[in-house]
Amino acid sequence: MAKLTIIGNPSPVVGKKEMYTISTINDYFQQIIPTQPLLNPQTPIHWGIFVQEKNTWRRTIDNKKGQAVPYTFGQKSLHFKAIKIVAQQGNESGELIIHPQQAKEPKITKVELLDANYLPLPKGKKISYQDTIIARAHCIEMYKRNVSFTLWEDDAKGEGHDPVINMMNKINPVPIMGIVDEYGVAEAIFRLPFYTMAVQIANARIAAGETDEGPTHEYYVTAEYVAKHIMKASPNVNVINPTHIPPTPPSKTSSNTPETKPSKPRPKADTPKFPITSSGKKQADPDAKILNAEFLNERAQPIEKAEVGDTVIIKITTQHMKGRNVTVRIWEEETGYKTHDKIYEKKWVLPGNENFIKVPITKRIYELGITPEDFKNEKYDYKFQVYFIEVEPDNTHVTSQVIPITKSAKKLEVENSPSVAIIKEPREKHTDGKCPRCEKLTEEEVNKIFTTANNVNKKALIDAFNDANKKFEINTCLRKAHFFAQVLAEVGTDLKLNEPEGFNYSVRRLKGGDYVKGSNWVKGNRNPAEGGYYSAGNQKDWKSTPFSYFKKNHKEAELYGRKDLNTYNDKGMQVANSIAIANLVYDDKNREAKYKIGNIYKGDGWKFMGKGIIQITGRTNYTEVNKRLIKKGYDFDIVTNPEIVLKHKESVLSAMAFWYWKDLQLKSKGGKKIVDNITKIVNEATDTYNHRKENFDKTYSIFQVDKCNPIKKNETITTGKWRFPIDNPMLCLYSQGGAEKPWHGSFGEKIRDGVTNHAGSDLLAIPGTPVYACLDGKIDRVYTSTSLAGRIIVIKVTDKETFKSLKNNYTPIYKNKGELSEKGFNPNGEIFLVFMHLSKFGQFKEGESVKYNDVIGYTGISGKNGVNFEAKNPHLHFEVNNVGSKAGIQGKCNPMVYFKFKTEFEMSAVDKKLQLDIKNKIWK
Repeated sequence: MAKLTIIGNPSPVVGKKEMYTISTINDYFQQIIPTQPLLNPQTPIHWGIFVQEKNTWRRTIDNKKGQAVPYTFGQKSLHFKAIKIVAQQGNESGELIIHPQQAKEPKITKVELLDANYLPLPKGKKISYQDTIIARAHCIEMYKRNVSFTLWEDDAKGEGHDPVINMMNKINPVPIMGIVDEYGVAEAIFRLPFYTMAVQIANARIAAGETDEGPTHEYYVTAEYVAKHIMKASPNVNVINPTHIPPTPPSKTSSNTPETKPSKPRPKADTPKFPITSSGKKQADPDAKILNAEFLNERAQPIEKAEVGDTVIIKITTQHMKGRNVTVRIWEEETGYKTHDKIYEKKWVLPGNENFIKVPITKRIYELGITPEDFKNEKYDYKFQVYFIEVEPDNTHVTSQVIPITKSAKKLEVENSPSVAIIKEPREKHTDGKCPRCEKLTEEEVNKIFTTANNVNKKALIDAFNDANKKFEINTCLRKAHFFAQVLAEVGTDLKLNEPEGFNYSVRRLKGGDYVKGSNWVKGNRNPAEGGYYSAGNQKDWKSTPFSYFKKNHKEAELYGRKDLNTYNDKGMQVANSIAIANLVYDDKNREAKYKIGNIYKGDGWKFMGKGIIQITGRTNYTEVNKRLIKKGYDFDIVTNPEIVLKHKESVLSAMAFWYWKDLQLKSKGGKKIVDNITKIVNEATDTYNHRKENFDKTYSIFQVDKCNPIKKNETITTGKWRFPIDNPMLCLYSQGGAEKPWHGSFGEKIRDGVTNHAGSDLLAIPGTPVYACLDGKIDRVYTSTSLAGRIIVIKVTDKETFKSLKNNYTPIYKNKGELSEKGFNPNGEIFLVFMHLSKFGQFKEGESVKYNDVIGYTGISGKNGVNFEAKNPHLHFEVNNVGSKAGIQGKCNPMVYFKFKTEFEMSAVDKKLQLDIKNKIWK
């Protein structure tokens, strides 16, 4: 037999439901009606979705069964290399490659509810009023848009959001805001213990027709895109009512008491209904969107009767209902008296204004129209049945399930799981002989670090840290030394946990720089635009602007900055407007792509400014830290209430959660040489890099790291100095022409499409990115190549011991494409580092010495004779070899063996988004 043919839209719009079938084509019904099954109809058809990841196909969990099935592709589908639908019937199969298309309008497709472990809440599950609910909205075309979440107690009949009946049942008066990520998902966290009035609100009103709230309260969450008035709601969840008193069981009665029978299903009162006969009573759709429903035969002719064995077609005529969900039911109604027997029900997606559903009138369907009550009625004719069609449009709101919440239910045990980041280093396992100082912070240690702090602040720090150090894995002497070296730089020796980031900047400081101490005071009235200032001073007292925004916006600096008069910081002419400064510099629209922090709403800059002993900044950072706090079982919310980070306990725990989120507990595996790397993650723009290294010397001594046995065994503290050639180095995901070929930038033989060798690593870099000497060495060559390599710098390494200490156990991940570890490379020979495609050379000349961290040039896209080429992956080409600037791959090594750059499997969503944004532009 031939392979199955799948019929359906190969280019579905995300968020729009499409039907797929393996039936043959019928011209009249426009491929909608399954007229001739390809195989035995008794053999079930199984459907599945496969997505291409790397070079393999992965089956998703979206499996279905039937002759025709609906599929809706979400925002995430746009990020896969390829998607295919596969149908299987018996031994035959068929597939259809799908290319999802972006939607034109924003949309929220569904809202789901999760528990504190980020697992779906099963329908009917009872949870405690001490638990946490996480709401997740799935959105279309709403990247970085704000979604507001509201928790409601439901007093309406059925499920779905009823804004009239439930208008007084809003649990959180101020909506919780969530930001839609690149996969179309926004989240909000509801910690039920915070909502102390929830039980009272739930018991205040009851649903119509009921006498009390009963043993459970029903809650649901709505997600709304306010700018477009788009709202979706979750299904309800049943929450046990802690105030409910069960009714007294009825006394035993005679066995003759008639048993109460469950009510028989009936058609809904307000749905549109259409009879099979022209004389029957018709009930129109009050919204005038479902115009008609009728029975047709297979020749598309209206019919008024059918027999068992016939196949009938339901034709539904609508307007403005394309893509909408409906439930279609067929009811049997007796002549002479009113009784209704449901004989058919099916959910359907309307593909257009005229819609057709094929229904075989089987013996089973006919028998469903006959009940014992029918035989008892004298007027019943069991040889004749009357059918009518009911069409019910599904609720246009997406509603989460109902979860039961009860005061008596056991609180959910939150998993103490490791960080979601890839763990490259083994976690330490202490034995019985472990260092007694590792897992405890003492008063003596704190007194030596925070010498001017008051006892209240110090006790708060000790209590919070000792409660959480195992959870966040800051539980070795070395890890504590790195953590408190950063904390000391952030808050000083007085440990002022309750002070947020300050914005008391002078106009001159905002514009470019200012002396904070100096001589030759210039009185403010001489320069009203900037205020008074020191005209001279020591270089160490000169502070440059912390915000690039004001370098280009001097008028706003003059409007909001501090203006002194007679002395520094006297504010004699103007006090700094801290709120305005924070909202400007921390607004994402005023920041470069790689420095965006999720502040997309008015006032986010001030609301999510730096707070705490490690100053967490930006909505995104607050949200990520908040997730780690939840996972570790803490019940305060720093997104809904960011001011709480100014409290002692919450400040310390939030800082530790930040440390854990960034995997700094894993990165704290070396000595002073890695302090700069940690500082860049904690506070990249700070001018205190050297100060933090001095702090580490102090904390290293206080925590007696050199006497810590577990550290001596498991963590090697080296004195070598090195750094990556550029900041945030990652291999290019895309080729020069824009194809997604991440192996193109790796070292290998014929690694480029089985034809061309590649002698180094291509590291994504926007032209103009600083390039650093990785190790101490000498400039061997500075020249412009006549080949495609462009401007080149070659460094001969002099600190070979540090170089050799960097060797790792890297295994080529693109081996099947030709990637190699080395090609005749000798680590004991001369070591050269080669930097290609530069736009500009640094100040060093051939023969001069360079130290690691020296800027030697800037990236570009220079090619033959230094002329720029066009690329969609601007990059630095970086080589490690024994042969200097010689071409080819002989005598060279894969740089990944010594310098571990990010691969496609280690990049964050932000990294991949940056790669995509850069790829979508042609760089010249």
